[in-house]
Amino acid sequence: MTKIFLTGTSGFIGTSLAEELSKQYEVAGFDFREPKERFPGVTYFFGNLMDIWSSLPDAMKAFPADAIIHCAAQARVDPSLVDPFGTYDANVIATLNLLKFAAIQKPQPHFIYLSSEAIYGQAERYPTAENDNFRPISPYASSKVASDVMIQQLNGRIGMRTCVLRSGMGMGPRSPPHAQVVSKFIVKALEGKPLSFPAGNVVHPTRDINPVWNFVEGMKLVLESKATGVYNIASGREISILTVAERVLDAVGKHQAEDLSMLLKFSPEFKYRENEEGMRTCLNIEKARRELGYDPKVTFEDALPPTIEWLKKNYPQYWED
Repeated sequence: MTKIFLTGTSGFIGTSLAEELSKQYEVAGFDFREPKERFPGVTYFFGNLMDIWSSLPDAMKAFPADAIIHCAAQARVDPSLVDPFGTYDANVIATLNLLKFAAIQKPQPHFIYLSSEAIYGQAERYPTAENDNFRPISPYASSKVASDVMIQQLNGRIGMRTCVLRSGMGMGPRSPPHAQVVSKFIVKALEGKPLSFPAGNVVHPTRDINPVWNFVEGMKLVLESKATGVYNIASGREISILTVAERVLDAVGKHQAEDLSMLLKFSPEFKYRENEEGMRTCLNIEKARRELGYDPKVTFEDALPPTIEWLKKNYPQYWED
C-alpha cells in the first residue's frame, strides 16, 4: 500500500486529507499539536518543522513514505502583518527543513506542496494561469511564493519529483471561523450578528472559493498519476465577498426559517485590509482538467448546507483547547 507522510494534520485541510486518504492509503500525520480528530489507520507524529532536529528525522525514518504532502503553514494574512519573520520561519524555513530530509530518503518520495491563490495577488489577467506572474500583497503571500518557487526549482534535480498545488480559498466542515471568511460569516449569521462591509462606492474583492471535497479529489489525482509541476486546484469561478455574505445569510435563514437579510450592514467605519479593495481572485483550472482529469463537482452553493450544519453542531467547542 502507498505510504503518505502528511504535514499539518491539526489544520483544516490536513485533517480533511487525513480522513479521506487514510481510507485508501497508509498515512502518517505530522504536526506540532494534537489534532482535534484522529482517524483509524493514521499514525501520528509530533514535532516542530522549524527545528530540524526535533522529532522529524525519527518520524521520517520510522515511516519511509512514497509521497510527502506538505500542508503545514501559518496560513493567515493578519498574523503575517504582525509577525512577518515568524511567518517566514513557519512557511519557508520549515519547508526547507522538510525538503532536506526528503532529499536524503532512499528512494526519494514524491513531494507535493500546498501553495496558495494568494501568490497571484492582483493578477494581470483572469482567470489566472499557473505561468502568470506573482504579485503578492502580504508577508503571508510572499512566504508562499518563496516555498512555491523553491520546490519548483528542485523538480528534476538531485532526483526529486515535486508538485505544487495552488488552491482556491477553502471552505467546508472544520473550516475555522477565525481564519476562513465563509465560516466566519456563517457563525455570525447563526449568532444574529451583523456582517459588515464598507459603505459607499466600493469595489468588493472577489475570491475563488473551492469546497474542500474538490481539493481532496484533486490531491488523489496527483497521487495516482504521480504528477509533477504546478497545478491550480480551485473552483475556476469568481465570486464577490459581498455575494458570499448574501448567499450565507440566505442559506442560514432557510435553516432557521427566517429572513436574515437585515444582518447585512454597510458602515463608513469598516475598511478592507490594505490593497484588498477591488482585488480579484479567479484561477484557471484548464491545465488540471486536461492533464489530471480534475473536475470540481461541488459548488460553493452545494457546500453551504453541510458546512452550516457542521458549524451548528461543533462551534465553538471544536476549536477549544
